[in-house]
Amino acid sequence: GNAEISCTSCGPSVSTENYYQALLAPEISPPSFICNVDLKFFCSDHVGFCSSCFKTVCLEHAEVCSLNKEEVVCANDKITCSACELTVCPDHAWTCDNCKKSYCSNEDIHSCSECNKDICLDCTPQILAKCVQCSKMKCLAEHSKQCAGCKKVYCAEHLQACKNCKELVCTECGRVKVKLKGEDVIARCVICS
Repeated sequence: GNAEISCTSCGPSVSTENYYQALLAPEISPPSFICNVDLKFFCSDHVGFCSSCFKTVCLEHAEVCSLNKEEVVCANDKITCSACELTVCPDHAWTCDNCKKSYCSNEDIHSCSECNKDICLDCTPQILAKCVQCSKMKCLAEHSKQCAGCKKVYCAEHLQACKNCKELVCTECGRVKVKLKGEDVIARCVICS
């Protein structure tokens, strides 16, 4: 027969036929009244669409993004900020490329100007450094180096190898520049002088 099925939250009825049609055809038209977590029936007043996976979830299994109250996110896709503990949707979050912790878009982020790695404030001192010459933030290991003389951090393009000792030094720590095969090369530096 065509029995009646009630909303788990408020009790309004829908026919069994409509309920099973919704279960059988979610790929054609996702049902707006089946919670994809527990597969219970809910009327449209008690479900929301996850803004990340686009599935329907009942209000029990959904959370509202703290940064955009109109976006609902399901339990599988919600992100809790490691700093302020707000619950946000993936559109309002970022992940540190070093420690892999998630943060809401309200939290400060530093990025390498060369490779665009996103780094949280906790990881910044170990991963990124600001060039004293141009002020760009760059990864310490790949895109910036420390001057062997003054120990300040520079972008790799602001350092040169000493002709004698081959150490990378800034222009201030280099003494004499000479042209060698069309390139400026430091002839002597503070290390080998």
